[in-house]
Amino acid sequence: MITVTFKGRTVECGPHTWDAGYPILEATQIDECICLILDFSSLRWWKQAQNLRGFTLDGQLLWIAEHPAPLSCYTGFLDKERLRVEIAANPTGSVAECFSGFLDTRSVLAYNFAGYQCLIDLASGKVIRTFFTK
Repeated sequence: MITVTFKGRTVECGPHTWDAGYPILEATQIDECICLILDFSSLRWWKQAQNLRGFTLDGQLLWIAEHPAPLSCYTGFLDKERLRVEIAANPTGSVAECFSGFLDTRSVLAYNFAGYQCLIDLASGKVIRTFFTK
């Protein structure tokens, strides 16, 4: 796995350095996809901030994630392993009911401001599953 770092709008990914266009709040790499949560306060948005984006290692935009609810933005990434532990501890609970069988998909897990945990497809940016937490 290549080390991904960022500062401001700049992403460094192995030998590649590129400008994400907006300040970055969080970054993660899954396979050959660099997922960025951009600072929603720097984006022009009316209903939904298009601030979770997937890029190639050299900075080509692959997708902009959809949202499960209006008036929302993404706020952070979740660790799939944390959910696996929660499912193991409570295999009949609501989290297990929502995410069992889906965590092994090629996806990224992120929180959004509307209170959802969202499983996002890495190929398309489409929401696969959601779990309302508020």
